[in-house]
Amino acid sequence: MMRAARCGVDPHAATMSLVDYGESVMALATRGLEAKILDP
Repeated sequence: MMRAARCGVDPHAATMSLVDYGESVMALATRGLEAKILDP
């Protein structure tokens, strides 16, 4: 983990669940998209 951190990997992001990671980056991933695209 320390080697990965030295290479730029965020240790917190590397150990969180996929669901938590997805929720943390969803706003960045969907910025600029129209609301109708995000509507399920």
